Amino acid sequence: MFMRVNADVHAITESTLRSLNRIVASDAGNAERAIVAAASLAESLVDQFIALLVAESDIGKIPLGRRLLSKSRDSFNHSWDERNGWLKGGFGVAIAGTNEARRLKTVIEVRNAIIHGDGQLTERQRRNVLGAIDLRREMLDVLASDLQGRRLILSHTSGHKAMYVVAEYALALDHAVAAARAGT
Repeated sequence: MFMRVNADVHAITESTLRSLNRIVASDAGNAERAIVAAASLAESLVDQFIALLVAESDIGKIPLGRRLLSKSRDSFNHSWDERNGWLKGGFGVAIAGTNEARRLKTVIEVRNAIIHGDGQLTERQRRNVLGAIDLRREMLDVLASDLQGRRLILSHTSGHKAMYVVAEYALALDHAVAAARAGT
């Protein structure tokens, strides 16, 4: 569906891309389900990379490191801001300000409206008026979708577009993790 996977991408990324391809075969016609599944795969991808980077850091081999991990492990995947903070601050993985991350944020916000707002903006999204205006603009750009009042209006291509956004993000994250691991 998306592209050929280079041999140098991590197995975690390859697994995510394969899962996206399976979604295309089964759920691409249902935009809401495809968006929720794609966003969940992105969250899982980041969480798996954080776990990999923690394991490679050897921090758990010393008592202080084990103590710090036991106190902070829950914060690794508490929110996207936390995930991005750990990637950048903990491991030098610079992904948060990229175009791929911006586009993924739109998919995540739409997923949140689907899951937590029953297809409408959530209370948190509604309270941030400027954020809602930005979300509407990003929805048009990224997912060819719109807001009508508080309600999401998803296009017939939204699910497919969301999966493509997640695939692009997965490859960008893979590249950023590889660069951080190589020290570049």
